[in-house]
Amino acid sequence: MRRALVVAVALATAFAETAGASPAVAASPQTAAAPVADDPFAGAWAEEELERAVKGPLEALDKGDITVAEQRVEQLLTAAASEPAERVRLMTAWAIALMIHADKGDPLPWLRRAAAEARTAWPADSRLRAMALSDYGTFEVEQLGAAASAEAEAALVEALEINRARLGPGHVEALATSIALGELRGQPGRTGGNPERIAEAARLFEVLLTADPVTGEDDLAPFFLDWTRMLIANGQPDAACAVLDKLPALEGRLKLNLRFIALRTGLALRDAGYARQAASLISDEIPAPGKPDPRQQCSG
Repeated sequence: MRRALVVAVALATAFAETAGASPAVAASPQTAAAPVADDPFAGAWAEEELERAVKGPLEALDKGDITVAEQRVEQLLTAAASEPAERVRLMTAWAIALMIHADKGDPLPWLRRAAAEARTAWPADSRLRAMALSDYGTFEVEQLGAAASAEAEAALVEALEINRARLGPGHVEALATSIALGELRGQPGRTGGNPERIAEAARLFEVLLTADPVTGEDDLAPFFLDWTRMLIANGQPDAACAVLDKLPALEGRLKLNLRFIALRTGLALRDAGYARQAASLISDEIPAPGKPDPRQQCSG
C-alpha cells in the first residue's frame, strides 16, 4: 500500500461504506514517467517485503500480545543498530501493521521515530527520506488535526520540497504531501476564519487541478473531498461548490468518481447547515439519458 495514502484509503473506505460507492484508491499508484531510483515502493520496500520484515512481531500481535510484539520489534531494531535505513524500514513496516490492526497499538510513535532516523539514513533529496517524513506528518495531521505538532508540519514541508523537486508538483507523492499540509493549515483552529490563511491552505489543494495523469486504479477522490470539506469547515460553501464545477474538465485525464465526490460534498454541506447548496448534490433524482447529471453541481 502506498504509505502516504494509507490514511486517505481508510477515510475513503469509510465514506464508501455510507455512500454505497468505492473510490478504489490504488495500492501502488505510479505516474506514467516516475523515476525508479530510491523508489519507496519497490524491492525491500514493496508491501509484501515490509510485511515479511515484521513477521515475528505480527505473529505475537495476532495472538493479542502487543507487549511481546513490540519487544520483538525492538529486538529487530537493535540487531540493525548500524543500519539506519533498515531501522526506518522496520519502523515503517510495524507502523503499517498497526494501522491495519487499528485497535492493537498506536502507529504514531513509530512513524515519528522513523521520520527522525530518516534524516540520517538518506541524503536530503531522497524519496525514501521524503516518504518517511510524509508518512509521519500525514498520520499525525489525520489523528490530531489542528493540534498536530510543529514537528509534523516541518516534516510535511520538507517532504513536499523533496517530492516537488524530484518528481514534480503534479506527481501523486507530491500531491499526497501537499494535501496533508493543506489539511493542517486549513484547520479552522489554525485559520481562525482569516481569509488569507484559508486561501493559503486552498493553494496547497489547487495542485490537484494540474495533477499528472496516473496509471493503475488511482482515484484522487479523497483528495478532492479533503479540499471541499476544508472550505466548508471554514465557512466557504460557495468556494467548495466552485471546486465541484472544475471537476468535469479533469475527468478525461484523471480517474475521478464525480458522483462520489459530489454526494460526499453535499452531505458535508448539509451537515454544516448549507441546505441550499446541498440540495441538488444529495438528490436521488435520476438524470435524463445523455444529459449532464444535475447532481454534480450545487443548487442555486
